[in-house]
Amino acid sequence: MKSFRCLGVLVSALAFIFIFNIYAKTIYILNFNDFHSMIYHNKTNNIPGMIFFMNAIFSEIKKYGRDNVVLISGGDNYQGTVVSYDTKGAPISDMFRELGVNFSAVGNHEFDWEQKAFDKWQKDGNFVYLAANVVNKENGKTPAWFAPYKMVKVDGVKIAFIGLSTIATGITTKPKNLEGLKITEPWGAAQYWIDYLNASKDENGVPDIIVALTHIPSAQDKNTGEIVGEEINNLCLNTKGFDVVISAHSHETVCGRINEVLVIQAECYGRKYGVIKIDIDDRTKIVNKIEAKVCSVPTDVKILSENNGERILAKYSDIEKKYSEVIGESAMTLHYNKLTVNALGVYMAKIVNESIINSQIAFINGLGIRGGLEKGDITLGDIYRIFPFKNTIVSMKLSGKSIKAVMEHGLDNYGNNKVGCIQFCGMKVVFDHSKPVGNRVVSMILNNGQEIQMAKYYSICINDFMFSGGDNYKFDGATDIKVYNNLLVRDILIDCIKKEKFLTLPEPDCLTDLAEKQRLKESA
Repeated sequence: MKSFRCLGVLVSALAFIFIFNIYAKTIYILNFNDFHSMIYHNKTNNIPGMIFFMNAIFSEIKKYGRDNVVLISGGDNYQGTVVSYDTKGAPISDMFRELGVNFSAVGNHEFDWEQKAFDKWQKDGNFVYLAANVVNKENGKTPAWFAPYKMVKVDGVKIAFIGLSTIATGITTKPKNLEGLKITEPWGAAQYWIDYLNASKDENGVPDIIVALTHIPSAQDKNTGEIVGEEINNLCLNTKGFDVVISAHSHETVCGRINEVLVIQAECYGRKYGVIKIDIDDRTKIVNKIEAKVCSVPTDVKILSENNGERILAKYSDIEKKYSEVIGESAMTLHYNKLTVNALGVYMAKIVNESIINSQIAFINGLGIRGGLEKGDITLGDIYRIFPFKNTIVSMKLSGKSIKAVMEHGLDNYGNNKVGCIQFCGMKVVFDHSKPVGNRVVSMILNNGQEIQMAKYYSICINDFMFSGGDNYKFDGATDIKVYNNLLVRDILIDCIKKEKFLTLPEPDCLTDLAEKQRLKESA
């Protein structure tokens, strides 16, 4: 009798495994973000480039089968390199079409070419931009060139993607580029469309899986695995219904959970991509398991026959050559770290300042510079890479009190990942990073040795992005404002390097952090 009972248990177990395998399905979402048009391989800067990036994605698609895969981008696709700048993003659209990208979130840098660019990008790249919280100011509806969400069927499984842009879009792009639009809180817009979909208001019915495709920043504690970031936590904690959240914008590697919701981000520049594996019961549509990993793009592999990256790049070789002109030479490698003051940042502030009225102080926003320069030849393409924005110059007079407020805000980002540390010249600043925000600046002394007085006015020079409120900078009480629309910061930099020919930059000595000095003293 006992043997019959054991046999019965065994048969039941095998039947369960058989039935489970029949109805179990596995689908995959491949994600990347912040590609920033990094189409050329650059070993020094750890940029795989288009060919190796496409190779990695095609390899994953071959492994899982095209019919089992959705490919998505977290946004900031086009802005960053000179060929993309010159062609308004054409190589990226070519790459998206070849890879079969389905959807993209709307990144803040998508607006650098203004709103008219979206239609052509989507048509040429054969994909759809999703942004549920970017709406018209007048009627609160999604503009015609976005969709709030899209639903696709992958091997019979219905997946809805709801697009969300970061709230920071409003301060990280020029106001004129957002004319007529407003960015609403992502969690409010998200819950509206989650409820809409779950109420079966879409013609395809209720989705089996709902994914937030966002350009919202995140970071992850390497020791605890905790995912940090106010906006990403607000999204996950103030919504109910997401299975997966795709993050972007902060250029971090993230893979973990908030409130049981999987959150993933694949760094930037095509260095990495994410693989999200979803096991689902085809009968009940219940998700059994969601797993994910972030993979590095290899650059020591054989190029697949279906990879047309070389052909795409060949189309733009003439443009690449146009910007390969050598304009000078750097005596050293000039690294750029957005988290502190750098020699390159100080130099750029200095030459902008000297280009017009030689103001007493000049500022450059930390994220206005996008990389450093290698030792040796400097090309036009290098300058467009490190300074891709069409920023112009604004001069004004500003009180010492307002200058202090600018520095407090700019140094609020010292050592962290908000909008980058302010770059400046014309004065020496002592601050204490251990003190509360608003009380960190200890002293500000002009290069002539005079201490800046709170009630006195001083001549300053900035770029138009900062002047328009970019990165949330404010210049309260400014007088004698002059806007130089014909002076591009990038052109000034190019002219100066051509004149100097050989660039030698000293380490900056304009900023002293008392807290850091104390830390070094205690650790000695």
